[in-house]
Amino acid sequence: MADTLEAALEPLRTYLRNITEPGQRYAQILEASQAIKRDELQRLALDLREDGKKWKEIGAIMGDVSYQRAFQYGRGE
Repeated sequence: MADTLEAALEPLRTYLRNITEPGQRYAQILEASQAIKRDELQRLALDLREDGKKWKEIGAIMGDVSYQRAFQYGRGE
């Protein structure tokens, strides 16, 4: 397990830097950032929900977003 976020990201960075076609590299960077954001926000919302938090509480934890937005995160939206 990586000790830091930087260390954990290094394999992804290496993968992206090895893409030689600039347009493809750009597309992969965007796809990776969107996938990580979506997946990890969903996982956080679901973990908090499993811990018994209400959607309003989850929204407050996740940057003071509405309970509706927190619910959307839980659905992966």
